[in-house]
Amino acid sequence: MQAGETLKAYLARAERDVLAALCKTQPSTYALAEQLGISQPSVVRKLRRHGLTIGRPAG
Repeated sequence: MQAGETLKAYLARAERDVLAALCKTQPSTYALAEQLGISQPSVVRKLRRHGLTIGRPAG
């Protein structure tokens, strides 16, 4: 936790970091949801909230 950071801000930052890392390795929101143990719509909402997208392999 950073100095002066609230628990809410810390948790949001931690969530974003985890999602950002998984976006680089998972092929879809369905795979990401399965990895995290949450629903696919929840993954989509979280990605939108944090401004993230699933990385697509070049091909």
